Amino acid sequence: MQVFDKKSDQSQFTGIDDGQREKTINLELKEEKRNGAFGTMMAGLGSNGRYQGRVNINKFTKGKQLSFLGMGNNVNEQGFSISDYMNFSGGSNSLVGGGGAVQLSFSDNNSNGVPLNFGRQNGIMTNYAGGLNFNNVLSKKTEINGSYFYNNLDQDVDRTTERINYTPMGNYNYNGFSKTRNNNENHRLNFTIDHKIDSSNSLRFTTNASLSNTRLNTLSESQTMSTDNQLQNTSVTNNHTIGNGFNVTSNLLYRHRFKKRGRSFSTNINTVLSQNESNGELTADNEFFDTGEKKNISQVNDQNTDNQTVATTVSYIEPLGGRKYLEASYNFRTNRNQVERDVFDVSNGTRTQNMALSNVYHSNYFYNRPGLSLRVNRTKYNMSMGVNWQKTTIAGRLVLKDLDINKSFQNFLPVARLNYDFSNLKHLRLEYETSMQEPSIQQLQPVIDNTTNQINQSVGNPKLQPGYNHRVGVNFNIFDPAKALVFCFREWNIYEQRHLVPADHQPKSFVAHDARERTQCEQHQQ
Repeated sequence: MQVFDKKSDQSQFTGIDDGQREKTINLELKEEKRNGAFGTMMAGLGSNGRYQGRVNINKFTKGKQLSFLGMGNNVNEQGFSISDYMNFSGGSNSLVGGGGAVQLSFSDNNSNGVPLNFGRQNGIMTNYAGGLNFNNVLSKKTEINGSYFYNNLDQDVDRTTERINYTPMGNYNYNGFSKTRNNNENHRLNFTIDHKIDSSNSLRFTTNASLSNTRLNTLSESQTMSTDNQLQNTSVTNNHTIGNGFNVTSNLLYRHRFKKRGRSFSTNINTVLSQNESNGELTADNEFFDTGEKKNISQVNDQNTDNQTVATTVSYIEPLGGRKYLEASYNFRTNRNQVERDVFDVSNGTRTQNMALSNVYHSNYFYNRPGLSLRVNRTKYNMSMGVNWQKTTIAGRLVLKDLDINKSFQNFLPVARLNYDFSNLKHLRLEYETSMQEPSIQQLQPVIDNTTNQINQSVGNPKLQPGYNHRVGVNFNIFDPAKALVFCFREWNIYEQRHLVPADHQPKSFVAHDARERTQCEQHQQ
């Protein structure tokens, strides 16, 4: 077993280091251990009705692997351990094939639906999960794998908030308490086929499908006070929502390596289809002490959302000599969104449509992003510098308001990376990246949102501009096999953020500049 920073798939295919790394565990099974079955089972009971259980069963032969993973508990464990995930996934087809080594990469949001326990969660949870995974090496050129996973998560969250709000219209204090009960049930199917056409061409197809059902109940109480603690208003809100949806994501990647070393071409096509439906009920009792007004709200709402995304990326790498490479890329993406939201006021059992809160809109986002970068590879270091130019065009229409929202944004996005290897046990990585965050069509449209906060309602701002984000990362690690492993990571995020404005004020753009630093240092004695 070996832990290391793996190069990207593109780097491994082209033989050119692009500076991107992914923390990876490398496993290799001995030949005589490639046939058999193993597993673990655990169960426990405690006081106050607490219980916990987990099972992991794996069977494999050379070229094939089948695993089952299951769990259930009400002791606030949201997911599986990394070792459970490794046994379940088999890592890759190489684990059961003839190659030997296998690479595993981890995050807390795996596409195959397996929840991992990274120790970060809110509230008290009851969780049930289970699934099957298979890997099959059909031939030296073709490998397939797939999985099905089911997850049911019940979450109780009590939250108390004390906040001071600083606004151009005046400052105020906010105190709130909310109790949320959230149930999320989902099914996930995943399938991947990896085919090496020949030594110069490869094809990879991946598709993921998910089906989810959610129930959300939120009871909240809040009060707003002036800076001298004079009560301004109070609110008691009960929000209940039932929803379901499905999502299908497919990706096709083709790569070609030319005869000239370092010259390569790749194209990637990605599609996303999703549909969501929800029904909600909202009741609220609001009191405004400055005017003596009391406002009681009883509403129901229905919402349907359809989304289609198609994206393609083309990349070409040309060697310049002296282990220098020039990469030209182009990305195009279009996102089409259709939303129908009907809100009805309920009085004495009679429904009346609320036209101020109801909304029907269609939107199209178009992204064009050409880019150019230079890479330099040396024995002890590699570096890359480049710039992308991104243009985003939004074409939206609010049907009920007979209003068109058409906007266009463009920015240059520089990026730079440096990897320096002092030795096999000491590494330094520097990164600088920029990105653009465009406002969504919901943030741009002048429609009131009364579900998030009854007292401090917001309305979309058609004048919003995109945020521009800067990320600076420093990664330095040392590994001493005789003593200890020391790992330190520091990252800064500097960004501009555009805010929505209160519903009873003229829309304006407010910009907040913020810098956040995250540092993590860990030491493990062997």
